[in-house]
Amino acid sequence: MSKLLLSIDDCVFKHNGIYYVKSVDVADLLSRYGRVFEQVRVVARIVDSDELSDNAILIDDKCLEVYEVPLFKGIKQYVSSFPIIKKRLRNVTDGCDACVLRMPSNLGHLVWKRVVAAKIPYAVEVVYDSYGGYHYQTGLYRILGMVIHKNLQRTCFGADGVACVTERYLQKYYYTKKSTGFASHYSSIFLDKSFYSAPRNWVAKEVYTIAHIAQPIVVTNGRKGHVEVIKALALLKQEEYNVRVRFAGHGNPEELLHLRNLAERLGVADRVEFVGLLPKQELRKLLLESDLYVMPTRAEGLPRAIIEAMAVGLPCISTRVSGNPELLQSQYLLDYDDIRGLADTIKTFITDAQAYEEASNYNFANSLKYERSILQKRRDEFYSNLKRLTII
Repeated sequence: MSKLLLSIDDCVFKHNGIYYVKSVDVADLLSRYGRVFEQVRVVARIVDSDELSDNAILIDDKCLEVYEVPLFKGIKQYVSSFPIIKKRLRNVTDGCDACVLRMPSNLGHLVWKRVVAAKIPYAVEVVYDSYGGYHYQTGLYRILGMVIHKNLQRTCFGADGVACVTERYLQKYYYTKKSTGFASHYSSIFLDKSFYSAPRNWVAKEVYTIAHIAQPIVVTNGRKGHVEVIKALALLKQEEYNVRVRFAGHGNPEELLHLRNLAERLGVADRVEFVGLLPKQELRKLLLESDLYVMPTRAEGLPRAIIEAMAVGLPCISTRVSGNPELLQSQYLLDYDDIRGLADTIKTFITDAQAYEEASNYNFANSLKYERSILQKRRDEFYSNLKRLTII
């Protein structure tokens, strides 16, 4: 019986001694590995919770074992908690035959050290562009980002297998150097056939709605374009285009107040709505009720929210970073701080029927290769390659 050690960056919630995850997407993520390995030990930070959100999903798969690590958030808590975490991980590999590390992750990096010491085969799933992520930072954050990028490269270079969420982009920086190593590519997205709709037809409207999904909503040192979208709305209002945005995702009160105050100052408070953290089907409903999807971003892996928007036929606007060029047409990829260009591209979609429908058709067709069954086959093959190393 094979046992996989799995390190994830998502937190696991503990309520009355029972484990939960925050969403159906995380629950689906954990279930993937049990398709190939008989047992899975999940290493995760634990949040002791008195109450659970309505979206919380019980971990009830008997093949899953949760290995608790104390909660830490951010570099300061990581440094202060380091001795406790290191001690906790001392026996993390005991009884495990192989390991998958979802990276980049500070916790994953510590688990990797124990895996190397135990000499068990391991694979890395690269889900974020650490290289691009540190380039937009400044000062200490840029230095820390560079360290994370270099650590991720070291982890990948010595891995038995590396899978990236992109088809081409991340592979330029993150790959195995082992002559016997194997590679794959698949998004982390959970996109069932039932999620899909169809390409859109352009419809003249008095009010056009933009969807924007990001979790969490972060303004200070943020990278998801909330400020930029609000500024673009203000330009469009000056030119008498009636466009509103609905932001989905959880944000702390200070961050949301900052954005609301900005919208108020720019005269578009009535065109900006925060709908909170939504479950999967409500997110789909939000997208179906929208006219286009807009998310400027500084760095990604391969953004799932954009793929979901494509799957319901939405024209999308983003930035030319990370894996985004694998998703969208080049004319709809902008520089992050190009507010004028963002407003003009939004204007194109709400005034040009041909551009709107061509982008919708392109996006929908491109989204089909991220359907669940297609990606699952690729994942199963990757995990099977790792499992075979445990019986050599």
